[in-house]
Amino acid sequence: MTVVNEILSQSTKSGAAAIAEKRAAKEAGGKAYLEFLAGDEARKNTKLTNAAKILLLNNKRPEDVSDAELKAAGINRNELTALYNEGKASIDAAQAKAQAESDKAGLEGQKTQAEIDKLNREASKNYEVGGIIY
Repeated sequence: MTVVNEILSQSTKSGAAAIAEKRAAKEAGGKAYLEFLAGDEARKNTKLTNAAKILLLNNKRPEDVSDAELKAAGINRNELTALYNEGKASIDAAQAKAQAESDKAGLEGQKTQAEIDKLNREASKNYEVGGIIY
């Protein structure tokens, strides 16, 4: 499954980068290592966000990824599902808004055409009375 491979690839890349950063922070000393540890939550959120984006972009759901695959990527299913649902809701709301605006524009266009037709009928009544055109 390409989606799973993409998630695992992203996770592996971010994991390798995190290991390199951790090693460098340890070598730099205690303060640098504490700063690195403070960034763990941000790295975790980035990994979750990337996984959710991959699923959304590929029209997949978190259920399409097995527990073993998520574990290998270091991703919690519940957290991924929550973030996915939040992103999906945002996308659905944006699509619904765009559809409503499109529908409104279409109705306004129909109303305008109906008004034009009415004016044309009114105008033609003024010019044709009793078979005589004025």
